[in-house]
Amino acid sequence: MIDIPKNYCLINPIKDNDELQSGDFKTKIGNTPDGIKYSGAEFSIRRGYLIQLPNKVEVSESGTPWFNPVRPLEGNIVYFDYLVARDCDTYKGHYILPYNSLILEVIGDDVKMLNGYMLCQNLPRTKSELDDSVHEDRFIIKKVGECNLDYLDGSIDDERIKEESKVITKFSHYPNIEPAYQWRLDGNSYTYFMRKDVIGIL
Repeated sequence: MIDIPKNYCLINPIKDNDELQSGDFKTKIGNTPDGIKYSGAEFSIRRGYLIQLPNKVEVSESGTPWFNPVRPLEGNIVYFDYLVARDCDTYKGHYILPYNSLILEVIGDDVKMLNGYMLCQNLPRTKSELDDSVHEDRFIIKKVGECNLDYLDGSIDDERIKEESKVITKFSHYPNIEPAYQWRLDGNSYTYFMRKDVIGIL
C-alpha cells in the first residue's frame, strides 16, 4: 500500500472486453441500436475496485470544487470519468484518480451516486414535438445522489430534481455528449451529469 495524497484515491481497474466473434473476425459491441459499433470512449476503462480513499477531501480549486457528504466504501466497485482515467498516474497497475472523478458506487444490485452526479436516460421527442421549438436534450432522472454544497463557482443544486423528474440540460449542440457522457451499466444506456447542468424541469 502507498500513501495517497489528499483528494486522490487508489483504484484497481476492471478491464471489460465485450466482443462479438464470427469465425476469425472480432468486433467490439457498442451502445448503438444495432449493437455492433466500436467506440473508444464506450470501451475505455471506467470502473474498478476502490482500494483506498483519500486521507482528506479538500474543497478547493486543486481538490474538489464542491462538498458532498456521501462517501463510498473501500472494496466496492466504483465508476469514474474515463478521460481522467486515461491520463492518470498509475502504481503497480492501479489508477491514482482524483476523488471528484468518481461517479457512482455499486452496492449489490443497486448503485449509490457520488459527487452529486445523476444517472439519466434520454427522453425522445414525440412525433408532435419534432420541430425546432422543442429542446433536444431532454432526460428523465433515474438515480440521484445527495445535493452538492458549497460550489466554489457559486452554483446551487436544485433539490426539486428527484428520480423520475424530466429535465432539459445545457448540453444542446455539444458534439461529443454520447461518447463523453453515455455508457451502459445494467444493460441499459445512461447519461450522467450534475443538477447544476439542468436548465429546466419539465
